[in-house]
Amino acid sequence: VHLVQQGARVVAIDVAPGPLELARQKAQDVLSTEGQSRLEFRLGDGFAALKVEDDVGVACLAGLPAGLLLQLLNSTPPSVTRLVLQPTCPTAPEAMAALRCWLHDS
Repeated sequence: VHLVQQGARVVAIDVAPGPLELARQKAQDVLSTEGQSRLEFRLGDGFAALKVEDDVGVACLAGLPAGLLLQLLNSTPPSVTRLVLQPTCPTAPEAMAALRCWLHDS
């Protein structure tokens, strides 16, 4: 919502319909009609829900275990130049180590 309020176009994606609908309702409560027009909600599995024409430059992946983040990162679209990651805690130390290695090598 904050990014939309700053003028950004946002695509919000979740694999579960319940949390996606809750986010949609909260956004409608605080955003103007113009703001809502820059926020699109999609039910889908990570980056697979994006379209080529979305041309996403920044991706925020939050609330996911490090192992799942790593799986999603392996399908990051070429247009993404910046990542904001927030893995859930607790998460397996091996998965965090693998995530750190992926970030270091990328």
